[in-house]
Amino acid sequence: MIEAPEVAVLQEQMEHHRAERAIPAVAYGLIRGGGLIGVGASVTEGHPAVDETTRFRASSLTKSVTAATVLRLRDRGLLDLRDPIADHVPQAAGLSTAHRGEPARIVHLLTMTAGLPTDDPWIDELDDLSGEELLDLLAGGVVSVRPPGTDYEYSNVGYALLGCVIAAVTGVDFREVIADEVLGPVGMEHSGFAVPSVDVRVRGHRAGDESAVPVVEEEIALGAFAASGGLWSSVHDLALWLGALDAGVAGDPGPLPAHIAREMAVPRALVRLDRRRVADEDIAVAHGYGMGLFVSTYSDIGRVVFHQGGSPGFGAEMRWHPQSRWGVVAMANRGYPALQHPARRTLQRIVGPDLDRIRHDAAVRTLLPETVEAMAWAESLLAAWDDEAFASLAASTLDRQQPREERRSRAEEVSRAGGPFSRDEASLRSTSPAHALWRVAGPGGEAWLEVLMTPTSPARVQHWGVLDDPEESRAI
Repeated sequence: MIEAPEVAVLQEQMEHHRAERAIPAVAYGLIRGGGLIGVGASVTEGHPAVDETTRFRASSLTKSVTAATVLRLRDRGLLDLRDPIADHVPQAAGLSTAHRGEPARIVHLLTMTAGLPTDDPWIDELDDLSGEELLDLLAGGVVSVRPPGTDYEYSNVGYALLGCVIAAVTGVDFREVIADEVLGPVGMEHSGFAVPSVDVRVRGHRAGDESAVPVVEEEIALGAFAASGGLWSSVHDLALWLGALDAGVAGDPGPLPAHIAREMAVPRALVRLDRRRVADEDIAVAHGYGMGLFVSTYSDIGRVVFHQGGSPGFGAEMRWHPQSRWGVVAMANRGYPALQHPARRTLQRIVGPDLDRIRHDAAVRTLLPETVEAMAWAESLLAAWDDEAFASLAASTLDRQQPREERRSRAEEVSRAGGPFSRDEASLRSTSPAHALWRVAGPGGEAWLEVLMTPTSPARVQHWGVLDDPEESRAI
């Protein structure tokens, strides 16, 4: 395995966090381009060694594999995301009648918008609750805090219900279905819902004071809430899972269909708006939830996709930056260890200094061929105006926006002042595969060119700008 220098950043963050939070053991890995490029571990004195194959409880990271399983079953025609939950789990009918309107649907469970109240403290002590017992509880009445589909609220019961839906439409225990549909195809051979033997797993610890963390003496395989937080896994396997999601979002071949990864990683509901101070800079964050994944957009580094897990004895984190394809996975054996903090800081420290190049490379990877052609077209018109060449790619609306004679005069004025120009490849910016903004420079000066393509096929240029400053852009 290649030990990239960036692994040292993750190591520093995790070791400091483990000591600060009195975590007995933490294992972690750094991912780039869907592959694990470095691993590490840190333990307190006297604790058995752990590595990337040691099993920890993944807690709520389980939700991502449950969501992917539901989407796989949707693709097989066994369910529709718009199905009312009660069509498959009649005991949940109360969710469809509580507000006498829109029924609670499968998609609402996936996106945490079913109207169920948050429930972490309650379910933390219900490890042994069976599926039948959960359904009996729901049949007795369901508290709904808002109409389905109107707002986000984190619900473990919602994902336990998805486990019930999986079992109902397949006639098979949901644990087996998740293993067949996701764990097996991804290659997560060391992951499952049964408690691993003591020789391959660590013992969980409840959070106590900083000097003593009581041990959870016996681990219990979760019953009804296994689909929400009962998966046991390792850094090695979580890296495979993050890699599969990353490949799908990037459009690379992988074990998970790309459209499923993309569905999961698109924000469907706003969680909250946040502002924090990072390195003497105010950072704004819009936190959202997709399907089994949180999706947050940071004002400094852009979109980050993640899920964290916490239970009385364990915690886990997986987090990646799709634009750069850097990612982090980590697992710990102390309840609610807040691993999101060192993972977030690691990504910011790796991605932040290289963000201009990352954004440029991402833009180059995703530009439409028609956009690339339009860039050459715009540069040729700047070098030597030609009405026939202009008409070959221009949408009819360009002449309505600005008389062609004015466009020609502007192009010739800029060219005389600064040309002949050559493209500054590193300057490229893009807000969409159909958009490009880039710098051209010559002996007498520089200019910025911008093109935006129409949504028609074949695509044509709906906007062409010759700018003195990129801030004049209509799209950035």
